[in-house]
Parts: sequence; structure tokens; C-alpha cells
Amino acid sequence: MYEYDVIIIGAGASGLFCASQFDQQIKCLVLEHSNAIAKKLLLSGQGQCNFTNAIDIKKFIHHYGDNGKRIRSILYKYHNKKIINYFKENELDIVIRDDLKVFPKSLKAQDVLTTILTTAKNQQVEIKKEEVIQNIDHLDSYYQVTTNSKKFKSKYLVIATGGCSYPITGSDDSIVPLLKKLNIAWVNRKQALVPIYIKNHSYKTLSGISIKNIQMTLNGKSDYPKADLLITHFGFSGPVILNNSRDIEKGDQVCFNYVSKNKEEIRQDLKSQIHTTKKTILQFFQQYFNDLPKRLIEVMIKDLKIDAVKKVANLSNKELDMIINRITNDSFVVEKLAGFTMAMVSKGGVSLDDVNLKNLESKKHPNLYFIGEVLDVDGDTGGFNIQFAFSSGWVVSDDIKAKQAADA
Repeated sequence: MYEYDVIIIGAGASGLFCASQFDQQIKCLVLEHSNAIAKKLLLSGQGQCNFTNAIDIKKFIHHYGDNGKRIRSILYKYHNKKIINYFKENELDIVIRDDLKVFPKSLKAQDVLTTILTTAKNQQVEIKKEEVIQNIDHLDSYYQVTTNSKKFKSKYLVIATGGCSYPITGSDDSIVPLLKKLNIAWVNRKQALVPIYIKNHSYKTLSGISIKNIQMTLNGKSDYPKADLLITHFGFSGPVILNNSRDIEKGDQVCFNYVSKNKEEIRQDLKSQIHTTKKTILQFFQQYFNDLPKRLIEVMIKDLKIDAVKKVANLSNKELDMIINRITNDSFVVEKLAGFTMAMVSKGGVSLDDVNLKNLESKKHPNLYFIGEVLDVDGDTGGFNIQFAFSSGWVVSDDIKAKQAADA
């Protein structure tokens, strides 16, 4: 009745990893609409491929926004140590950096891909490129996938088409109309892991400067983890922005506290020192906030229209409050988020309400599965997105293998 046991649409990280976990008894076909495979995986980590993170797996769920808790069982069962062991067992040397990001020791993404492809080849997985999907039909007990070349039939169908970030890699969400025809619930896409543009950006001259471990407040909400901030010529980037960009919208107010102390602590401390020094305002504050870039302090004072060469002992209370407020509550209005061409991942996709969260099978169509970024799951920087791609691919391959064994 059907030519294949499993058809996987999409030859990215999740699709190829899923295929690699089958055995030779399961006939698997991977269809890719572009002329190359795993383009996005090869670009990850600037070509070095940070494929997971070595933190405690129980901390993983906090790195996927509101949907982290919903994918807990998948991450716990197909955890980071299991992924690391898979690569080690397949003779890929890995390195765990001090920040717990995990890379191939060679720092070459191609080596990660080669390991997966070698495993898939050993399982006799078939990969076809330049197969543009034109239609998907659920016909009785099988699926029929129509491409620009022919019709393919399989008992199980896995959708692994990714998101719509980095469209140059082939991630274009062209599958969406076909999923909607199948009545699959869809959450509108939004850029994630993306820099932001700022209105009236006063720090353009500081582009390239990074500030460590700062606290961000978004529209009054300040429970975001501290992380590094990168100033760009158009706004801000760095982990504190990228990891929280899923929550940021045009017109939002973002504020930064560059120091660990609050306003009152700083004010009391400064008042006890200001009148005992002959330093200028610029010299004094550059020394006092010595963990911050000197140029940042200089631009702040200039922007506040305070005379930087005036003796700090002559600083008025109003001017002191202005500087303290700038350091602890530097406020900006978001002009826009950078586009999908700059986004590392995309938020949205197949609604998690529409899938069984134990095996990622469609609730509406038996034996139809969704893995990777096509789902409404987006992670922080640091290997969390590729980890989910692998975890989701693995849970689906195991589920299909169990069904096949039960039917044998």
C-alpha cells in the first residue's frame, strides 16, 4: 500500500536526527525542498555548532519561555547527557566550555552533521533533495505526499520543516498552507533570538561595546535573568536582549540597571565620597563605576547635559540623581525588532495544544508527528534550540519504532 514506513519532510537538525534513530527494519525517506541539507545547523554557533548545554536538565525548562514546562517530559527523557553520549558513542569528540555550552572539539558544525548522516546512512535512510512539497493527503491508514516530481506514500509522516528565521537557509514556512488544510492549529510566527532597534538611539557611537551581567526591565517587569548586553549601531543585542526578545514588541519600554546596587544604596555611598575628592565629574564616575566601559559613562554624562569637567564636589543633588537614575534605570523605547533575516529562531508554529506532548503526535491525525522548530517552541541561546530539535526527533523515532514493533 505504501512505499515507505516513514516519510520525514525537512532535512534539518530535527529531521535528520530523527531519521538517524531508526533501524534498518524501518524504511525511512527524508524529503528536502532545497538543494542542500541542514543549512541552518551548519551556520549555528557561527559555524561551530553549540549543539546543547551541560547545565542540569531540570534547569532547561526555564530556557524556553512559557512553553518550557510543557515540553518537560521530552527534555527529561531525551536529555542533554543522552545527546552528548550519542555523539561520543559515534566517535565525535566534544568540548564543554566554562559557560557550559557544548561544541564538537573541532569547532566545526560539519562534524556534527557528518556524525548524524553517518548514523542515518548505516540505517539505510534515503534522502531526496529538491523535492518541493505540493500537497499532503491523509488517506485511510497512510499519508500521500505529492512533490514536484512524484507521489510518495508512508504509514507515518513527520513534519520537520523548521521555522522562518534565516530564510536564506530554506526555512520559509511554505508548509503552513498544507498544515492548515489538515486543520492543524497554528500560532502566528514572531521573531525570536533577535536584536532590537531603539527610538532616538543615543549610544550609536558605542556600537560594539558589551556590558556584563545587567538587569533588564520590560514594561515594568524585572524578573528576567541577568545577562550580557551588546550595544549596536541601531539598538541592542546580546543575551539579555536575544533571550527575551520573544516577549518584546514595538513600542515597549526596556530599562537597564548596569550595577548590582539600587538607587538608594548608591546615593548614600556617593554622598559620603563626593565632597572628599578633587576629581572631575567624569573622572569620579568612571572610577566609581569601574566595571562599566568608560566611554559609556562619558556618553551618559554628555547626554544628560552635565559639565563633565566640573569638579564633582560642585555636583548638584539634581544632577547626582540624574546620573544615578541613568545608571540604574536607563530607559529606551523599542522602535522595532530586527527581521526574520536576523532572527536565530522563530516563535510560534504548530500549537502545542494540537499535539500529544508525550510523543508529539497530532491529536487530529494518527501517525502524523511534528518535531523541531515547526512547533511553537523557541529556546534561549546556548544550545537549547538544537537540543530540542534532537530531543523531539528522538522521542518521535522511538514512538514510531514502538508502534511498528507492536504491529509486527
